[in-house]
Amino acid sequence: MRKRTIIYISGEGHSGTTMLDAVLGNNKNTFSSGELTNFVKKGIINREYCACGRPVPECKVWSEIIKEWDKKRVLSLEKYIQIQNKLTSKKNIVSSLVALKKGSGEISEFLRDTNKLYNVIFKITGSQIIVDSSKTPGRILILKQLDFDVQVLHLVRRFGDVLNSYKKHTPKNLKEGVEYEIRPLNSIYVLSSWLVKNLLTYFFSKDLSYKKIKYENLVINPLKELSFLQKTVSNLLIN
Repeated sequence: MRKRTIIYISGEGHSGTTMLDAVLGNNKNTFSSGELTNFVKKGIINREYCACGRPVPECKVWSEIIKEWDKKRVLSLEKYIQIQNKLTSKKNIVSSLVALKKGSGEISEFLRDTNKLYNVIFKITGSQIIVDSSKTPGRILILKQLDFDVQVLHLVRRFGDVLNSYKKHTPKNLKEGVEYEIRPLNSIYVLSSWLVKNLLTYFFSKDLSYKKIKYENLVINPLKELSFLQKTVSNLLIN
């Protein structure tokens, strides 16, 4: 039986990952999960809003996923978040690699619970493909340990444009879907994050299906780039 597919969108924030997620999610038999790495903390615990306009626990789809996952999950939500943060932190790259290779104790439970989460999403949505736009490269290491066909789309944007985007101040505005104030970030921090995330995405994607996409190409020739992406999804559904 062919493995179900997770298309993982990785790269620095403010690089068009949300747009790419939405485009891919519009394909038949494909479900856009958004940044699934934030699902537990922001979605379940903090009750942030789904794209449908309701808090995640009240969304028709996500509420069913949460209910089903609660029945299967072993770790508490708090412990799940703790382990996930440790494994995906850029500061813990070496220890994360070692811990995932050993896969013992709580790490094993975390991986099993994560595998269950994706399986529940596949079941509830009836999809064959899940698009996860969590962006953080550390999540690629986790996905490699699961029972799915993982394909990485690495979206890269020029640093100057990313920096300009991060320098903008966005006040909290619930009516426009901005749930918290977004403050400008330090230039050195943005540069280091941009370099590390892009390098780690490439490095961690070894042995996986990998495609690098330039944000500028999406803007200059969107029809060509989006056509390629949609064909990629269509081929996955046919094969």
